[in-house]
Amino acid sequence: MTKEKNIIPNQYINKINLAIDYIEINIKNKLKLEDIAKASGFSSFHFHRIFKSIMNENLNQFIRRIRIEKVASMIFTNPSYTITEIAFKNGFSSSQALSKEFKLFFKVTPTEYRNSKIHHIKSNKGKDYILDFHYNENNSRPTIYYKSLINKNMKVEIKTLPDMTLAYIRHVGPYKNNPNLFEELFSMLCNWAGPRNLITKDSKFLCIYHDGPDIADESKLRLDVCLNISDNTETSGEINKQEIKGGEYAITRFIIKDPKEYEENWNELYLNWLPQSGYQPEDKPPFEIYSSECKNENGEMIVDICIPVKKK
Repeated sequence: MTKEKNIIPNQYINKINLAIDYIEINIKNKLKLEDIAKASGFSSFHFHRIFKSIMNENLNQFIRRIRIEKVASMIFTNPSYTITEIAFKNGFSSSQALSKEFKLFFKVTPTEYRNSKIHHIKSNKGKDYILDFHYNENNSRPTIYYKSLINKNMKVEIKTLPDMTLAYIRHVGPYKNNPNLFEELFSMLCNWAGPRNLITKDSKFLCIYHDGPDIADESKLRLDVCLNISDNTETSGEINKQEIKGGEYAITRFIIKDPKEYEENWNELYLNWLPQSGYQPEDKPPFEIYSSECKNENGEMIVDICIPVKKK
């Protein structure tokens, strides 16, 4: 989290990030102030004020917004789920309670929102696409070759990724088409990791996107720039540590020549490949993976886009 870093002590930002991670993991449960504060290491007495000073919204506002934005994302990307199922998966007691809250945020009901999103998806299906499934003899999971106008031979592989322990630095705010921001964040992470000999030829760097850029307010978007580390590695300052669960991921490798191509490729996967694939998103954040040598001989970025999935 880079906001106001010369004013807010690093250890405060670090602890609030722990609280946010706890909220994300437990979003379907009843969240209590005492438990969230305990996860951060702050006392309940001080937590509210510190949280608001860093996040620019109070704890209850943050939880409400995260829940409703997760709902909106699931309505969009998981058409097989009923509104009631989505309500329960995000901590609402009923579909009625969800509908009331949803309308306050988006001025439409969840059903109206779903219908408008489906119409939007259909309007993008005019692109030339072909799906062809090839099964790997070793694990019977498909490699899906998908032809589109963006990439004439895009290959989507369904792979099982392991659990990962990550050192990360978090940014809250706009990041779209801002390569200088990403360079700054990666430099900060590498300046911390380098002297500790944590970067090797096998290292993986990740960008984790916690919020849907078409749903959340741009000023509240959360981005984690990460490096895989061993479980016993200690973190410090603005660098924190988190675990991400492994599982099945749809993974596609792209060669990026221009920063604008990131959004185009993400949209291609979500709007055109995913609805036709036989898979739906798992309730975990998507991310990009970069190797320690992530540029080719032409200076172009090599990136794997990873979407957590499960069979419909």
